[in-house]
Amino acid sequence: MSTYKKASKEVLDRADAIIHENYPGLEAVGVRVDFLFAYAPVDKDDQPKGPAIKHHGCPAAGKCRVVALKDRVKGHGDAEILLDGDQWPKWSLQRRNAIIDHELCHIQVVPDGNSGLVKTDDIGRPKIRMRPHNFEFGWFTEIAERHGRSSLEVEQANRIKRTAGKIYFQPELFESVEMPEKEVEAATA
Repeated sequence: MSTYKKASKEVLDRADAIIHENYPGLEAVGVRVDFLFAYAPVDKDDQPKGPAIKHHGCPAAGKCRVVALKDRVKGHGDAEILLDGDQWPKWSLQRRNAIIDHELCHIQVVPDGNSGLVKTDDIGRPKIRMRPHNFEFGWFTEIAERHGRSSLEVEQANRIKRTAGKIYFQPELFESVEMPEKEVEAATA
């Protein structure tokens, strides 16, 4: 089982700066976010036995969730973001910022109709909900190879290319992507 500890002041400072710059709606209503580091379970030799965080069964760099009302009543934040504490020291400053920003992007304030106000919960905190990703992948290469355009994999890839291809498929982006060696080997195998 993973273990946890509160994230460092560095994380909190980065998150505050990212919220201030990119999420004025969260800042304006005082949404509070708790940050934790997650660490993978280890074997008898202190070697990790898998990833610290999983999302849909796959390793994840971070994970965000809305905190339950009962826990907010106890003083917890409105949302909680887990960051992979094993990987954090290995990531560049830019990667750290991107991961925090990604997780913060999941947090949406719930508007109260057309009033311009924000709904609040039973203790007067702003109601929030999870924003889903623009794209979710659950692809099998062999299905795309066998079924081509009839596969959901190719259909989704085409939708990404049509709607956001200019963003994701810039040649200069592919040269700077940080990937662990294991992922590079798997991607090129």
